[in-house]
Order: sequence, then C-alpha cells, then structure tokens
Amino acid sequence: MYILIVFMAMAVFLGTEILAIPTPLAQMTFYRLAIFGLLGVTLIQLLLKHDKLRVHPKTVSTLAAGTFVFWWLWALISGVWAVDKVAWLQSLFLLTLGVGAILLMYLHIHRMHQWKLVVYGIWFMMTLLLLLGVIEITFNVYLLADLGKLDKYGTFNTQPLTRMPITIFENQNDYATMLLAYLPLNFILFKGTRYNLMRILTSVLIVLGTYLIYRTQSRLVLLSALIFLFIMFIQLFKWDIKTKVFRNWIIVGGVTLTALILLVPQLRSMVSGLIYTGGIYDLSGDEVRINLWRNGFLFLAQTFGFGVGAGNIETWMGEFAFYPVENIVNMHNWWLEILTGYGIIVFVLYVVMYGLLIHKLHQLRHQLTEVDRVICQSFIAFLIAFAFASITSANNMLIEWHWVYFGLIISYIKLAELRIYKRQSTTLNHLNSKRSSYEFSNNY
Repeated sequence: MYILIVFMAMAVFLGTEILAIPTPLAQMTFYRLAIFGLLGVTLIQLLLKHDKLRVHPKTVSTLAAGTFVFWWLWALISGVWAVDKVAWLQSLFLLTLGVGAILLMYLHIHRMHQWKLVVYGIWFMMTLLLLLGVIEITFNVYLLADLGKLDKYGTFNTQPLTRMPITIFENQNDYATMLLAYLPLNFILFKGTRYNLMRILTSVLIVLGTYLIYRTQSRLVLLSALIFLFIMFIQLFKWDIKTKVFRNWIIVGGVTLTALILLVPQLRSMVSGLIYTGGIYDLSGDEVRINLWRNGFLFLAQTFGFGVGAGNIETWMGEFAFYPVENIVNMHNWWLEILTGYGIIVFVLYVVMYGLLIHKLHQLRHQLTEVDRVICQSFIAFLIAFAFASITSANNMLIEWHWVYFGLIISYIKLAELRIYKRQSTTLNHLNSKRSSYEFSNNY
C-alpha cells in the first residue's frame, strides 16, 4: 500500500495541467484520482478493522491529524451559511484532497524505510522541477508558462538576468515556495547518505535552489529561505539561555523597534500607511493587501467569529468589501485566509497544532539518532520559514504539494513518537523483570 502512497506523493508535482482531465468541478489529475482511490480502499480497510491502520492516542501526530479532520468537518458544516455554494463546494473538494493526503500518509506509513522512500520520491520530483527552472532561465524555454503574463516588459530575450523560473505553477511565488520546501529534503538526504557523491549533489542543489528562489524575485520567500538557513545554522550550536534572559531580549528588541519607528521617518511613514491608506484611488499593492486583510477582520466580526465559509472569501470581498481593494479579491495571506474563511476555532486549533509540531520536533531532536536530529532541525527550520512564506502565495489551498509535505512531517513525528514509546516500554519491562527476579531471590 505504501508504494501507492509514494506514487501519490510524487504525482502531486505534476501539477494540474499535465495529463489532466477537465471536469465541470475541477481538473482530475493522477494525484487527485490516487487520493480518492486510496481513500476508498482505506475506508474499506477501516471497516474491516485492518491491523496496521491504527490511531495512536495522546500523541502530537494524532492531534495534528485530528486538527485537519476537524477543519474539514467545519468546512463541510460551513456550507449552511456560505453565500456562494459553488465556491464552497470547490473549496471543500480541495480541502478533501489535502486532508485526505495527510490522513493517508499518517495511516499507511508504518516504518522508517517506507517514510524514506516517500522522501526520495518527493525529492526526485522536486529536483526535476528545479532542473526545469534552470532550463527556463538559461535557454528562455517555457513549456507551460504564459509568457505574456510572466514577461510583462518583453525583456527575457535581450536581458537573460530578468528571466524568472515558474515551471508548472501559476506564478513564480508558488515555485519559490516549493523550492523552499526542497531545501530541507536536501539537508536530510545529505546527512542520511553514506555516499560522498550524493552529499556533493545535495550540497550543489541547496545552493542552486537558493539561487533560483532569488531569480523568482519573490522577496518574502527569499527572506524565508534566509531565515531557514539561519535557523539551520544556529541549531548547530547548543544554547543555554534562561527564560528570564530570553524575555529580556524580547523586551529590549520591542523597545528598540518602537524607538526606530518613532525616530526614523521612512519607518514611521510605512507603519502609518498600514493604518490609513489616505484615499480610495491609486492605491499601491501593499495598501490593497492591507485593505484585503482589514476587510477580512470585518467579515469575521460580521459572521460572529464563525468565518464566511469555505471558499467564500472572494465572494464576500467582491460584494461586501468596506475598504477599497482595486478589484482584487484574494487575501494573499494563508493565516488570515484560514481565520476569515473558517473562523476563530479552526484558526486557533491550526496555530496550536503548528506550534506543537515545532515543539515536538525540538524535543525529538534531543532523543533520537544523529540523522533524526538533522531531520528534526530541517523540519523546524522549514515550519518557521513557511509561516512567513505562506503569506506570499495567492492561494495555498490550490498548492496541493504543501498538504503532502505536512503529511510527510506528521508521519515522521508519528514514527519517532512510536520509537520512543517502544524504547521506554522495553526499558520499563526490563526494570520490572529485574525487580521481580530480585524479589523472588530474596523471598526464596
């Protein structure tokens, strides 16, 4: 079964245009067909009480998977108050695919060698997309991109350094976000291999992936990549910082930032622009983005914190926007999209789950092997960086690979938790055995 999971994880990187079948609801791809097929088989196995399909209570991995299930149930119920039923159905379709991918990986990956095979499959497909991006910026050959949209000023032929990689994605920001997720896998494979050639290859790919992120001109994803690399670097050292000292650093940093905003005119102007746009005409891109977020908070209040319903943000933004948004209706902020669309309860659960994943990985990196330590460090750095990078994409619900990636992280945590539990149980049984033997000899 896990071979089919590997196929599913690899197929997501074919995108929604390659070998896709158009339907009235959405494009049907190999990935989507695999999801529905595997979900059907899994449901049958659960009804038959298959031995290997187990939910492990009181674990962070189960809590994370349960959070996504609750999210899906809330999205389903939100159809009751959703204004646009077609948009709700389309969003529910995408969320079903995403949550389904996470559950399939959580339920069907039982061994580390299975998990590693999924990693290699995902890494291989990402490497192909990286090489396709290299071909695009080197030879100006774009097989799937709309050059009229991408090359707005017609400079790609005469000025090679203005070329941006995009491959199968809707825009270069989405491609850059994929490359950000590609970096941790190279760190993991670098540490997990015994072959020097593989280590050289992954090292080169880390540099090349970072360069391609730069060439996408996605400023926030580039910043996120630098954050990722910085976190990877600082995790090489052991830090013994007391809570009081850390709190003092935060206070000093907050006071310093406030002073800079008050004293530096450029920063003061930037912050004031976030509070008041100064009019309704000729808004800048940043001002439109802020107004989108403001409207989101207003919609949340109008729905009493329950959210506007799955897929209905754009409908509300087009019909009920209070602040001007220049006909742009997508919020361009994954966190506020969850909050506005699905309400406070789902948002809080998602944030708590996100934080618990990072915290659990931090704990695990001190409890397992050296290879596991690098896996945990890589995923910690990615989750922190992705918290920023996810803001830049127009719609993360449509970025299907990111659900598979979260399934990869959650399934790894499950395996690690089970290993620790098994090790602790073995140690406890050994101690109980020794104590029983000691008591028997004394009684005798």
